[in-house]
Amino acid sequence: MGHYNKVVLVGNLTRDPELRFSQTGLPVAKMCMAIDRKYRGADNQIKKEVTFIDITSFGKTAETVCKYAKKGQPLMIDGRLHLRRWQTDKGENRRIVDVVTERLCLLPGSGRPSKPRSLPETRELEPQTDEDTDDRSEGDLRTTGLESEGHGASLPF
Repeated sequence: MGHYNKVVLVGNLTRDPELRFSQTGLPVAKMCMAIDRKYRGADNQIKKEVTFIDITSFGKTAETVCKYAKKGQPLMIDGRLHLRRWQTDKGENRRIVDVVTERLCLLPGSGRPSKPRSLPETRELEPQTDEDTDDRSEGDLRTTGLESEGHGASLPF
């Protein structure tokens, strides 16, 4: 059976997205989302839990989110999990899982003006392909995009 790596999240930005550029000049946006979950505890009281997720966007998506999204902005993210590994100066191995966006949608809410406006950049953006990543160096911030085969095919389950 094939593997499937897909994440859909709806939450609010905890800070303004930060735009940087990779060694090859690719725009990279880093941000964090807060995702609320309400549930009823054993004491029958409604409780709230918040999960904070690191999000990374590349290319046109990164530029768009940095231009239009601000702290508190509700977003819907369609992406994939990505494991980053590195070694500290002391030789300790570290790792973190974040979400790499393939598409995002700015939702109306607290981070946006009350008057809705049409943003052409929020349309579905084409996912990155392996062809987009061929010029990458090992120290580059950019991660591999979706595999071109199988994308859009029926789900494996």
